[in-house]
Amino acid sequence: MDKNTREKILGSAQAFKMTSERDMELLSQNNHGTLQIPPVVCMAFSIELFLKFLLKSTAFGHNLLNLFNELDESTKSDIVEATPLTRPLFEFHLITHSEIFEDWRHLLHGEDLIKRVNHDFMKNFLQSLSHIATHHYIA
Repeated sequence: MDKNTREKILGSAQAFKMTSERDMELLSQNNHGTLQIPPVVCMAFSIELFLKFLLKSTAFGHNLLNLFNELDESTKSDIVEATPLTRPLFEFHLITHSEIFEDWRHLLHGEDLIKRVNHDFMKNFLQSLSHIATHHYIA
């Protein structure tokens, strides 16, 4: 993947992260069920983009577990260590949230009920990826 493409991916990941943070603030002020959708979708897509940025090669799909598993072991360890979670707990949550982007974006079409999401896991995962991508893997 060329440098220009990587910069676009990183910029988009950061933009979706900021949008999710703003939307989470709005959600904290009015916890209406459908208001959960935008921040969760933005968090999930931001996580996906940060993972694709860290892969440094073209990756397809939205499954967060699959993308995470494509990373080298050192990067995976860095990500997990930057969260307050143990590796087994992190992996448990990653498995349960692996298809969150696809699951939640379809909620906008009324195809499903609001599903439970662990916002703390998503925020920790996103913060970890953002920190690692912007401080260690910019090259």
